[in-house]
Amino acid sequence: FGYLEENKDVMYLNDAEILLLKQLLPVFYIGMASLAAIEIIRFIVLRDIRATLLRFDAANKRIHNSLASSKKPSHRSSSKRSSKRSNS
Repeated sequence: FGYLEENKDVMYLNDAEILLLKQLLPVFYIGMASLAAIEIIRFIVLRDIRATLLRFDAANKRIHNSLASSKKPSHRSSSKRSSKRSNS
């Protein structure tokens, strides 16, 4: 605040305004610390959500692939079907 007191005439400030800025500085620090804490918590929550979604996505792909492979007809049954159709 020494800079403000030395250059108050250039910055169009008076002693009351400089005192007000000194009193508001802790409020500014609390606000910045609160915003930083919110961002840290948001990062942690989003990281956990991402890990959970990736795990579920990988599990869903494995389930889908196993269901798709169990539903595919084998080569023998498909050749029998085609031979029956050609005989008709």
